[in-house]
Formats: sequence, C-alpha cells, structure tokens
Amino acid sequence: MTTTINRREISGCKNYRKYDSPVLAGGMIMYMVRRALPGDLPIIVDYRITMFQTFVKDPYDWNHVKTYEEKYFAEKMEQSLFAAWVAENGEGKIIACAAVSFYELAPKPWNLESKYAFISSMYTEPEFRRQGIGGKLLKEALSYSKRKGITHATLHASQSGKSLYESHGFNDTNEMRKKL
Repeated sequence: MTTTINRREISGCKNYRKYDSPVLAGGMIMYMVRRALPGDLPIIVDYRITMFQTFVKDPYDWNHVKTYEEKYFAEKMEQSLFAAWVAENGEGKIIACAAVSFYELAPKPWNLESKYAFISSMYTEPEFRRQGIGGKLLKEALSYSKRKGITHATLHASQSGKSLYESHGFNDTNEMRKKL
C-alpha cells in the first residue's frame, strides 16, 4: 500500500504539521511521522481492516466497511473529532498508523468534564514492528489529546499490543460489552 501526497491538500489541511525529525540509522532515514491527511484515509482504513481480520471471525462485506469508514473518518476529521498519524519509510511509503477519536460520557468524579480520547487504528506493517514506531505514533496521539484538554484516554488492546500500552501508562479496567 502506498500513497501520494498532494501538496495542495497539505497546505489546505488545518492543523497540518510538517514531519517530525526523521528517525535515522546509519545516516539513512528509517521512518518519519506526520499528521495524516484526508488522502491517507484509504490506507488507514486498509490497515484497520487488516487488523480486524486477525480477530474478527464473523463474515463482513469488507468493501462496504472500507467505503463507510473512509466517509465516516473524513467527516470526523473535518469536525476535529478524529485525527491520525502515519509513519513513512525512507521512500515515503506509509508503514504504520495510529488514530484518536474524541467523545463524551456522563461526568465522573475523576473526569467532570467528561471528555475522552479513544486511541484506535494502531497498526504497523509486520516487517517494521518492534522498532519503536507504534510508541512514537501513540505519543503523538496522546500529546495531541492533551493539547486539546483531554485528561483521559482509552483503547482496546490486543495481546500483542498490551505491553506497549502498559509502557505508556495504560491500565486494565473493568469495562464490559454487550451487543444490543
């Protein structure tokens, strides 16, 4: 999966930030992290589907899911209720992503403003895993959330990702779920 960056799209994207300092090894660029643009959503959604297909066993029309999610995230990105980051390798190919969505719940003693960040879409191409890319993307999402005044973040962790999240201060909770 590759993407082409439209320079006009970059200049028109609110809150766009140029690349972070590239991560170098032996003088070569290993990867660079940047804020995702609307044009990156097809790849982010492809990564989400790849991730879901590793544990979702029910049959879904993945083409319908892709179409729906691309439209949904584009709308939420425009409303500043969704943001994402991508890591690109030295050739400019997106190799990883992370995202954050913002939502509200009823006030609780530990969060009276009731605003939360939900971290999602954490995916790194297999050959680039265990190199700190996911951690860097997670830090971007958490820092951005904090700058927006969010005080609590949640996520759903896979077994393979649990140690990454714990190393960034996430704890297990008692959340349960029921399909209605």
